[in-house]
Amino acid sequence: MSKREVRYTHRVRMDYSKKRLENPFHKTHHRIKRDELSLRLKLSCLLFLFLLVVILYLMFFSTIFNIKKIQITGLSRANASEVEGMVWQQSEDSRYWLFKQNNLLIFDKDVLIGSLIDKYHFKEVEVKRGLFQTLKINLTEREYYYIWQEKDKYYYLDKDSYLIDELVINLPPVLINSEVASSTNTTSSTTIPVVPIDYFKLTIGEAKNISGNKYPIIVNTGEERFSGDKVDIDPVYLEFVDQLQNSIKTNNESDLSVKYFIIDKDFNTIKAMLDNGLLIYFSTKEDRDSQIKNLLVLKRELKSDFNKIIKKKIDLRYGDKVYYE
Repeated sequence: MSKREVRYTHRVRMDYSKKRLENPFHKTHHRIKRDELSLRLKLSCLLFLFLLVVILYLMFFSTIFNIKKIQITGLSRANASEVEGMVWQQSEDSRYWLFKQNNLLIFDKDVLIGSLIDKYHFKEVEVKRGLFQTLKINLTEREYYYIWQEKDKYYYLDKDSYLIDELVINLPPVLINSEVASSTNTTSSTTIPVVPIDYFKLTIGEAKNISGNKYPIIVNTGEERFSGDKVDIDPVYLEFVDQLQNSIKTNNESDLSVKYFIIDKDFNTIKAMLDNGLLIYFSTKEDRDSQIKNLLVLKRELKSDFNKIIKKKIDLRYGDKVYYE
């Protein structure tokens, strides 16, 4: 038996699944994607910052949004140039400590609305930013309804007793010279303005002329009733005045024409001063039509003697009873 050389080979099994093998000469797709994403993100951020700077510059530092034109609609009484002046004046004021309000985007609309309402007592004010550097202002004026007289001044009121404007009475002063000079024992002839006894009647007549006699005049001889931009009064008084005025006109009684109405310390009472000097008392608690009816019945009963018999006043505040002097 021949001898054989027997060789044993020891095989070692290696587990490559747990090892991470990379080829240094070959880049993976994952690495490329991460690098590209990072670059895109950086470019996007830079572009965003650039656009942000451009937008902020255009909005706050460039003149592209500066106010160039003011468009005003809805005015019939107030002066449009005065409203424009208020806008230009506010445009010079600063906002946010840094920017002037001549920029449409920075202009404070609420401040302008408040200023216009405080000065002109508009019913509604709408301010919008328009195209082509235009600021649009739409105004709704309150309608005149009454003339309120208090402390020697006259005011237009709307239906809800809001103050709209002052009615300025421009009467020339009444002058005297020789009488004053003689009474003061001076030789110089000086002129001194004197208020005549019937000066109030003159102001009433002037108020009617200026207003075209379109609105009832209410004279307040009682306590002061102004509260801010409104007259503090029960709406029943104003409604009664309006209805009373219309009733007299409807009945076509020219000799009962009211010169002005009086509201004083008498509760629930409105007094009507007629053009002929007769004073009529009405109660706001009694039926208006019944009081007018009683007045007309009395007038028809007295006929031509109406103005001869009644010299001072008629009181209609006590139901069907009528008192007169």
